[in-house]
Amino acid sequence: MFRSPLSWALAPAVVGAVLLLQTRAVLPAPAWRAFAAALAVGLLMAARGAGWRAPRLAGALVVAAVAIGAWALSAERAAQRLEQRLPADLEGVTLTLRGVVDELPVLLERGRRFGFRVDGCERRSSIGSDAGSPGVADADPSPSAGAEARRAPPAGDGPDTRCPFLSRASLTWQSDLRRLDVLPPRIRPGQRWSLSVRLRRPHATVNPGAFDRELRWLEEGIGAVGTVRGGRLLDARVDEPGLWRERVRDRVREALFEAAGPGREREAGVLVALAIGDQASIDPELWTVFNQTGVGHLMSISGLHITMVAGLGGAAVGWVWRRRRAAQAGLALHVPAKGARLLAAVGVAFAYAGLAGWGIPAQRTCFMLAAFALLIAAGRTGSIGAAVGAAATAIVLLDPWAPLAAGFWLSFGAVLAIVWVNAGVRLRAGRLARAAGAALRTQWAASLALLPLGAWFFASVSLVGPLANAVAIPLISAVVTPLALAGGAFALVSPALAAWLVVPAASLLSALLEALHALAAWPGAAVAVPRPGLAALLVTSAGCALLLAPAGMPRRAWGAVALLPLVTAPLARPPDGELRLTALDVGQGTAVVVQVGARTLVYDTGPTAGPRSDAGARVIVPWLRSIGVARPDAVVVSHLDSDHSGGARSLLKAMPPDWLASSLPDEHPIARAAARAWRCRRGERWNWGDAEFEWLHPADPPEVSRGSPTNAVSCVLRVRHPAGTLLLTGDIETAQERRLVELYGARGLAADVLVVPHHGSATSSTDGFVDAVSPRWAIVQAAYRSRFRHPHPNVVARYERRGIVLLRSDADGAVQVRLRVGEPPRIVRSRHDPARYWRVAVPP
Repeated sequence: MFRSPLSWALAPAVVGAVLLLQTRAVLPAPAWRAFAAALAVGLLMAARGAGWRAPRLAGALVVAAVAIGAWALSAERAAQRLEQRLPADLEGVTLTLRGVVDELPVLLERGRRFGFRVDGCERRSSIGSDAGSPGVADADPSPSAGAEARRAPPAGDGPDTRCPFLSRASLTWQSDLRRLDVLPPRIRPGQRWSLSVRLRRPHATVNPGAFDRELRWLEEGIGAVGTVRGGRLLDARVDEPGLWRERVRDRVREALFEAAGPGREREAGVLVALAIGDQASIDPELWTVFNQTGVGHLMSISGLHITMVAGLGGAAVGWVWRRRRAAQAGLALHVPAKGARLLAAVGVAFAYAGLAGWGIPAQRTCFMLAAFALLIAAGRTGSIGAAVGAAATAIVLLDPWAPLAAGFWLSFGAVLAIVWVNAGVRLRAGRLARAAGAALRTQWAASLALLPLGAWFFASVSLVGPLANAVAIPLISAVVTPLALAGGAFALVSPALAAWLVVPAASLLSALLEALHALAAWPGAAVAVPRPGLAALLVTSAGCALLLAPAGMPRRAWGAVALLPLVTAPLARPPDGELRLTALDVGQGTAVVVQVGARTLVYDTGPTAGPRSDAGARVIVPWLRSIGVARPDAVVVSHLDSDHSGGARSLLKAMPPDWLASSLPDEHPIARAAARAWRCRRGERWNWGDAEFEWLHPADPPEVSRGSPTNAVSCVLRVRHPAGTLLLTGDIETAQERRLVELYGARGLAADVLVVPHHGSATSSTDGFVDAVSPRWAIVQAAYRSRFRHPHPNVVARYERRGIVLLRSDADGAVQVRLRVGEPPRIVRSRHDPARYWRVAVPP
């Protein structure tokens, strides 16, 4: 008996076709999309004609038709999303948007970030004066909130012109830095607002191997991001399908925090994530612990949680169906008990997943449960693989960007491994030993399957993960999550009553967090490994499959040999004779990594984005781990400004270097956090292999200078190597540039690569300095549409007139320059190498 291609080839074909589209630099033209759609229809008609006469051919034609149709549909949806983006000429213009808050707002230190469905848009030709806005008090009765919201003039006042329609925007409403005591109004899902905003296109930082925010915005239909300058509430409650879910999530989040009480905010944030899937409520520092211990998959709505809740729903309906009153009502005559349980389980799963935000793990679980229920109803209980494939196909058809997310592959990889390891194993209910054996097999399968995928996506492997999961899985899934769900439900009625459930859950969670902190502190708890290549990933995945094969499979132990590429993969370090500089994309700030052989130096640590986020934890540490660097040899903080020192403490904590050099005072917390710290002093030098490092600035004691006192003492580092010379300049300004030219001249300052002083400000990059350095490449690290207007147009023109190649982080993303003796230089720009169709183009 043959197996239809529909049962084994459909999911790989659809996923492969959509992935092929998502790797394109430019979307196919409308004519090609129409041709692909017509071809899919033709193949379906041919399959119908083949019918029962050639079932294999018919199945193959259906697979091809669905895959081509998915490709065409995905291309059309992507084109529509790109058309809904804000035009470049409207960036920074004051607009009036009317629409509805359509998602759960993210809580910020000084305000909220929220998704906004745009129903109308007006372009104001002039900014009106502040005027009162009636109705603001309905949003939040606090006087401070009302005062802040009244900053915006009502929509329709003064002359305006129509602007293009936007589908959705991501907006941030924060209190003014000059008036921190005045809070913005409380934003809730389902409210209709008229908002005065300034928008920009959905441009984000781009670093190799990092989370792609621009892709996520495209997936969410975000056509613009921006800030709210003021607004007025038009309707406190919009009754539309879909908004009720976000209102319920908002009420549950607020009620859980209230029920947990003061002092338990950290635990309450995790409970909120477990109950409604709001991962933004979790303290960012906890994510580091979760990732190091391998339990991050549990701290949100996972497939395990949804399956548990679905099982409880099915069991409850089964209990009702067995009652005498149900029999008297004849329920079983209309719907058999088995069918009622399945329908209830699937319905509860979809309802809970919707409440939890409908993430990829939730989608995967729901579609697999639905497919498995259909298979049970059809009497085909052995086709679990078909259920997994059907779920993958459904997810990709609904969300063509899902295969680009790590969660897609991690979710399906873990499920397939669990199914594979339990193939042919029969469990007898009521036997504790067999149930424990099944749990151990499941844990073993999931942990082993995620090894190669963890190395591919995160460049790290948690060695304490199996132990941490052995404790966390039963505690989180069987105790904490049910208490969080029940507490959230009761909290909607009575927070005092919910506290009897939430407080014990928070206490158990607190104990678990302490244990996880202890495990994460173990030496070697998480090992950084270089990202394997595609061939190594396939080989190690095959090895995992062989190790997890059912009993009786010959040569299973050979699977361990296939795992060797994970531990023997070469580190992504420069080969002998190469000097490598990587200017990471950290927005408005500086973060440069210099590598020579096995040595790594981090020059500046980027900006801080508030007390809970900075470039060190968000960009530098993940990138270093992705290239197999366990910790840098040295860290330099050129000066005190937060756009250069903002990520230092996170970096020093996560990856303690051998030493720190800076211009900071000895008593500064950053200097005290390092094992060894000293000042940058002009004339001091050291060697790493063939590379010579020398401080050119500042002097000791520092020279008196006008302008910014912190910029004036920026550490200037020159790196000389047989392959080329680098010059890293911090934020030095005109006076310091002139002093360097006086001291060193063109012979001492000449460099192949220059990190442009002060992000390309008008106070730096003087003619004499640029002529003395005369670089081949100049790198500007500045934010997109920098509020400081970096780089200044005059500075850009100054470099271009001299034929110097100007590389910019806002236009090029992270920039890597590889200089090697005897070979042409190689420049890698993350925004263009590889190019993707969703990247926001930055005009020159």
